[in-house]
Amino acid sequence: MSLIGAWFRRPWGAKRTADPVAVPGPHRGGLDAPPESTVKYAFSLVACARWEETTIQEWVEYHKSIGFSHIYLYSNDDDPSLLFQAVAPYTYGPDPFVTFIHWPVAGQQFEIYLHFLKTFKQETAWYSLLDIDEFFVLKGVDNIA
Repeated sequence: MSLIGAWFRRPWGAKRTADPVAVPGPHRGGLDAPPESTVKYAFSLVACARWEETTIQEWVEYHKSIGFSHIYLYSNDDDPSLLFQAVAPYTYGPDPFVTFIHWPVAGQQFEIYLHFLKTFKQETAWYSLLDIDEFFVLKGVDNIA
C-alpha cells in the first residue's frame, strides 16, 4: 500500500503518531489543530498549475482575501518562467505567501501531493488540495478563520 493510501485508510478516530496535522471535523474524535507555535501557517492551499499564468494572480488574490495564509504552488509547465513571473511578487520577502516548486513531469499530480505531504505538511495546521480552476466559496462568512 502506498504512503498516501495508508494515510487515507487510517481508521476513523485512530490515534495519529508522527503526524502533527489533525484533520478537521467532528468525525475525527475531537482532534484539534497543532499548537500555533509548531506551525508556520494556519490555513494553506496546495495546487498544481499548468498553463495558468493568465489566471493565477486572480486565484491567489481571491484565496488570500478569504484568509488563507499560504499557497504551495507546483508548476507542471515545461518552462515555469511565465508562471513564476506571474506569482513572483508573492514569493519574496520575510513572509512569502507562495512557495513555488517546479515539477517538470506532467501527469504526476498524485506524486506532487505525496511530495507536499512528505515535505511541507508539518508547516501548516490545515491544508486543502485544490485545482487552479476551483475557488473556495464561503457561505455566511467572509473568512475561513
